Amino acid sequence: MTNHAGRLYATAIAVLVLFLTWAVVAANPWAAPRASAQVQLISLREQALRREQALVNTILRQRAAAAKQSQQISAQVPAPAPASSGGGVRIVTLPPLTITKTS
Repeated sequence: MTNHAGRLYATAIAVLVLFLTWAVVAANPWAAPRASAQVQLISLREQALRREQALVNTILRQRAAAAKQSQQISAQVPAPAPASSGGGVRIVTLPPLTITKTS
């Protein structure tokens, strides 16, 4: 090739092909992405937390149902009459709780 323009075009096309090939190889589209060990551990932890969350939600629903049932039962039972005693507050003096002995 004695034509300088032809050499310039051939060089430009070669460089373009080089960079396109480099980009395709760098993208690595044929390989399946591999998950690292940390990602797998995080995934396992997430699954465990989801199971635990479902269990907690079940327990909370059961407690709410039990509380509702308890309120219904307490609403049906009449309240006892307050005991009419002579006084409200009683003051009691007790001996000290600590006993020390010296030898």
